[in-house]
Amino acid sequence: MAQSEYNWQRRWIPVYEGGSDGTGATPATPFTFDEIQHVPCLILLGESGMGKTEFIAGEQKRLRVDPPNSVDQSFLQDLTGSETGDEVRRRLFERKKYREWNVGTHRLTLFVDSIDQAGMPVGDLVRVICNELVDADTSQLYLRLACRDHDWSPTFANRLARMWQNDDGKASTVRTYQLAPLDLDDIRVAAEANSSTIKDPERFLDEIKAADAWALATVPITLDMLLNNPTYLTSSRTELYEHGLRRILRGTEATSDLNSPELDRRFVMASRIAAVMVLSRKYSVDVEADDVYDSSRTLILKDLLLDCTDTSDLDLIRVALTTGLFKGGHKREWRHDSYAAYMTARYLSNKSIPVKNILDLTLALDDKFPSHLHDTLRWLIGIRPEILPEIIARQPMLGLRADLPHLCKGDFETLFTAILSLPDPYVYSHEIWNLRQFRARHWSAQDFLLKYLENTNRFKRVRRLVFPIVDRLGIQRFQQYFERIKQARRFAFRLLECFDIKDIDDLLVELVRDQQEDRELRHWAAHRILKTGSVKAKLQLKPYIDNRGDDPEDELKGYALQALWPDHLTADELFSALSPPKQDDLVGSYWMFLFDGGIVDELQAVDLPVALRWVAAQPPRYEMPFELNDFPEKIMRKAWYNISEPGVKETFAETAVAMMLRFDGLFSQSPHTYPPNKGLDEFENAFAAASDLRQELVLLFLPHLLRTDGRAATLIHCWPPMVVADDLDWLLEHLNPEMETNDVRRSQVAQLIARLLPSLRSQKKTLPECNRDIEKVYYAAETFPELKQLTQQYFDEMNLEDPAYISKREHVRQRKELDEKIAQQHAEIQPFKRLENSLDLMDAGETLQWLNIIYALSHWPDGRGNSWNWKPDLTDFPLWKSCDKATKERI
Repeated sequence: MAQSEYNWQRRWIPVYEGGSDGTGATPATPFTFDEIQHVPCLILLGESGMGKTEFIAGEQKRLRVDPPNSVDQSFLQDLTGSETGDEVRRRLFERKKYREWNVGTHRLTLFVDSIDQAGMPVGDLVRVICNELVDADTSQLYLRLACRDHDWSPTFANRLARMWQNDDGKASTVRTYQLAPLDLDDIRVAAEANSSTIKDPERFLDEIKAADAWALATVPITLDMLLNNPTYLTSSRTELYEHGLRRILRGTEATSDLNSPELDRRFVMASRIAAVMVLSRKYSVDVEADDVYDSSRTLILKDLLLDCTDTSDLDLIRVALTTGLFKGGHKREWRHDSYAAYMTARYLSNKSIPVKNILDLTLALDDKFPSHLHDTLRWLIGIRPEILPEIIARQPMLGLRADLPHLCKGDFETLFTAILSLPDPYVYSHEIWNLRQFRARHWSAQDFLLKYLENTNRFKRVRRLVFPIVDRLGIQRFQQYFERIKQARRFAFRLLECFDIKDIDDLLVELVRDQQEDRELRHWAAHRILKTGSVKAKLQLKPYIDNRGDDPEDELKGYALQALWPDHLTADELFSALSPPKQDDLVGSYWMFLFDGGIVDELQAVDLPVALRWVAAQPPRYEMPFELNDFPEKIMRKAWYNISEPGVKETFAETAVAMMLRFDGLFSQSPHTYPPNKGLDEFENAFAAASDLRQELVLLFLPHLLRTDGRAATLIHCWPPMVVADDLDWLLEHLNPEMETNDVRRSQVAQLIARLLPSLRSQKKTLPECNRDIEKVYYAAETFPELKQLTQQYFDEMNLEDPAYISKREHVRQRKELDEKIAQQHAEIQPFKRLENSLDLMDAGETLQWLNIIYALSHWPDGRGNSWNWKPDLTDFPLWKSCDKATKERI
């Protein structure tokens, strides 16, 4: 069943993040294609069988029909078999759609598939593309290159980046992503869709887990084989392919015997066809032609005969070509290139073909294996292990992608020794994706790696003594040697990460503690302790929650906090450790802990007094580091919901007073939040409705305010206000000596009433309500001298001819006129007008107006600001969605 029928939401992983761990879990930082499609040039990597081709075909089809009225265009080109630069130019840059784009102003999205299957090195093909684009205006070109990951090099991306340049002449970023394996939900969807063979999808998932068959289940092509016959869950990848391809060769024939003589003959013939096509780099067989007209790509039936005079095999060839292994009309091509690679390896696995002859067939003039044979050789290593030494001697990294469980102890040691002896093995880190994906388990390999690391650990101590002398003398050969060993150790640890080793906690802790160790290895070890370490190992990280000098990037601190909070760290220890990141531009482990570590969510009620005291000790919000800025309001909201817990109410009162006196909002930074925060709005409504609790807190606040110069009015002007107009009756009651015996507190209440009086009009809905409250205050002032003294200015008789009154009235009039003028100016300078002005200036050559354009787009049409929440895609901005078509085209 095709991927499109399952409606999978495939995801992409940045190559610097590494691959999935191969357990069906969602990768650490996956992106949907919609989230990355704004990037002008995308390199889309994936192993054979992962579904790259079907994905980009579906994406190109989606662009072709959505939106229906768009002038933008797209096309997809498969470069399989393009052996020369001229052919690449013809198939890509002489297409009608490309020529139209080159002279037009619309957007073109160009999908290029199988660049690793072209008849030329990937680097040469990229050079051809760059040469064609060097004089083109690429601002409206979106290029997507699909390639198998082991054939791609980061240097190719650097070359492409120069084709998209910013205004300052610097190369734009080209992003490289790897197609993530299927996750549990994807596998479940596929299992549910194959109800004829999978009766219970959940049981199928349990069987995958029990057999540790994630390597097979998370790859679409092998998952399809498992869905057809779940009994092969315990098989190796080689055995699964053998069985799956035999099923395809059998087709719909009634016989269930996959080892019948007829099927064996068919299998042998299919492997011969594969070998001829792969080794000769032909991509199709024309079953109708007597002479081939395209000799660079196509074979005819007679080319597949061992003896051109013996045509007895023609019928068998025709039968094999009509099976599900092939696709197409009269020109038959392999349905999937992994089928051809496996069948070619099967043909070469014949014991009658000596290894020397295989090398003669597969080696190029430079004594290297061509890229189009890499997959075949990886299959061949698992089938004929005796070829491994020859491959290791030339390209040892090919061995990492073989069917590793079949290798013996000696093979593993030879393979890893050769890899770790490469000049710079760490640059091949992306190759170990295969080991994580296929969950390689081989104790001899693990033992070898641990022994290697132990030996190089002794070398590291020698380096510590010798390197300063070597560095001072400038002995370059020794410097290069030391650097190579460092890179090899890094790669060895990356390899070690691929194996299920449970008893290396002591090694990891020793790595973290060694201040002379390579910094990247220390970070890796701390991360491994976080993910798989025991409680004892995690506790060894506790010293690193402090600001240590040997942790300049806070990476160890971040991993330590993630490993220890909340199970092994008290609230006192946590809040003592919180500090601004040493590097505020680094999104590392400590940054992730602050933003996604569940700090406030994991706080228990008994922890809240500690958290509140931390909030009270902080500077004003505008002086706090950005990374810690949200904690006070989150902690205060959580404390409010747990206000009845022991010790919380009193500490909450002290902290709230401290925040009010530094003019911080108690539960949010301002009364207006854009975009509207539904959760915050619900909280503020609940806060306003809980009048009894709020009034009880006000009485708790008053003693603290008395000790701080008596600024009781802060309770009215804080956000959200602790005292509102509806509290007037309650305040008047507390002026009564029978209700409140404390003279000082009555004085504080009188101050609150006096401060509340001018704001009644703004808080009441109608003028009669406001007048009734004013009357209440007036009559209360006649009874309580403290209140009368504070409100006398509002109730004394005033001579309308008094110069003081005339001056005050004139001041009010001028202030009203000024407010109206400011409001009119704001109404005139709306975001649309600001956007239009900036576009006009941009057209006139003022390129710096681009920032003003973004600023305008980040606002709502009514002028509400959202400039703090910029996005990489302008079409996500609020004003963009309200712009007309002409304005969008200008932008």
